[in-house]
Amino acid sequence: MKIIFKDLNKEISDALIWDLARNFCLPAFYEFALRARNKSSAGTKLIKLHKYLVDNGYDLPSLAQIRVQPIKNLKIKASELTMIHPNVYDAPVRSLVSVFNSNKINKFIVQERVALKVGHIVKDINRNNLRFTNYESQLTNREMHAIKTSFLYLNWFLVNRTYKRPNVNIVRYLCSNDLLNVYLESGISGFISKIDAKKNHHFLRLKLDNQEVGANFLRLYSNELGLFLNALSNEKLSTLVRLFKLIKELSSEGLIESKIVERLPIFTLLNKRNMTMFSVLQRLFNLGYNKINHLKFLEKECIDLMKNKKLIKLIKDNITH
Repeated sequence: MKIIFKDLNKEISDALIWDLARNFCLPAFYEFALRARNKSSAGTKLIKLHKYLVDNGYDLPSLAQIRVQPIKNLKIKASELTMIHPNVYDAPVRSLVSVFNSNKINKFIVQERVALKVGHIVKDINRNNLRFTNYESQLTNREMHAIKTSFLYLNWFLVNRTYKRPNVNIVRYLCSNDLLNVYLESGISGFISKIDAKKNHHFLRLKLDNQEVGANFLRLYSNELGLFLNALSNEKLSTLVRLFKLIKELSSEGLIESKIVERLPIFTLLNKRNMTMFSVLQRLFNLGYNKINHLKFLEKECIDLMKNKKLIKLIKDNITH
């Protein structure tokens, strides 16, 4: 069974569409622009939303162009919001944990068994009669609307292109894409030569000789991620490492589809014993590290590099000189 949206205007409020767009779901932006045509009060919000997306590196037509576009053109772009990727039904229900749900609903979602898939609950979502294992009461309309919003956001994760590094403007990466490509194509020798770090070549070879680990480090390390990791307690960092390892094991065991696991939202890592980590993951999410694919820095060898201040300073110093 597939999910059915009979009247998106009634099922997903303007506020939730705004939140979707603020979380970089571009079809939601066009849906909001479409609704703003009929609501003068939404005009100021559309201006702010457009500026926010453009400031974060998204290539959008100007507001002037959007305002004169035929409604049918906006509808075509907005319709992508409900073009459901078939793989969304294979995702674990835990993937519906999101910033759109209340803390209460997110807690009940993570208590479901990991093998329970979104496809198993679609019938109940369509009937507005979804109940969780440990919460037999019927969800309110507002809670159901938030669940449907989370569904659309999960779908956007699967439809949208997955980049190996977060494609955002809010973080400052240690290495440019060009420098990363030098490392990938020419190995550690080419990298050392490119940044003119021959005096420290023994140290760099020792740390970056394993290209798979080194690539994840150079691809994912940013100033903001470094600050995030340094601010974490050892206990919370260990928990993140363990949750990431567990999600990989669940995938290898077939409990989570391997073809989609790296594209799922990072909140999929959560379970009933670790719901307190939601706020930690949300900080990562807000930095742009929002897909499981972006968490490869949590592999043991890579974490060691991420925490190596000498290595980071050496690369920074040689890049800037």
